Amino acid sequence: MKFRLQGDFATLPPPVEGPIYFREELFHMGEKETLVDCGAFDGDTLDLFLKTKASSFDRIIAIEPDPDNFAKLSNLVNTLRIEIRNKITLYQAATGAVQERVKMEIGSGPSSHLGGGECEVECLTLDSVLREVPATFIKMDIEGSELATLAGARELIRRETPILAISAYHRQSDLWNILLIHEINPGYSFYLRPHMLEGWDLVCYAVRGDRRM
Repeated sequence: MKFRLQGDFATLPPPVEGPIYFREELFHMGEKETLVDCGAFDGDTLDLFLKTKASSFDRIIAIEPDPDNFAKLSNLVNTLRIEIRNKITLYQAATGAVQERVKMEIGSGPSSHLGGGECEVECLTLDSVLREVPATFIKMDIEGSELATLAGARELIRRETPILAISAYHRQSDLWNILLIHEINPGYSFYLRPHMLEGWDLVCYAVRGDRRM
């Protein structure tokens, strides 16, 4: 908070060790996880999840709007064993609060983002995509679209209370995403973990009581 208000880098804690998103000291993961990867990029989180869980999961839904990133993601999935590949669904789309067509700046690798640009992409709400999907883990690293995507996942978050791993460093106001999550579903405990120096890759983890370590 002090860093956000005053820009004092000396107040920032050092980054934590270990993998991003899948934090064994915070929560336990079961054999039937359904991962929803918003901002799937080139499959880096998907690959990390598979290294963590191997084949012991139910389903992966990976969502990535940038055409170049999506091509790399698709290529990665196509290299996987067919029994793994058959449990993965890919969407070339953005996520947000409403379903619409949106402009996007593309070609920036992991930093591609909505707003401006010449590329037009479909924007989906998680409530619409996952209406029949019992999601257990949602990761978001979507360059400032996290708050809108959370708003478009209200029904899902109320219904399933999935573990949430939400990036909280793209915008000055990102820390307040915690308040929206609590408003949607008060059954969470919250943890903040920086995974890089100077507050980069700061992630808010929201975990329900029966999954906490």
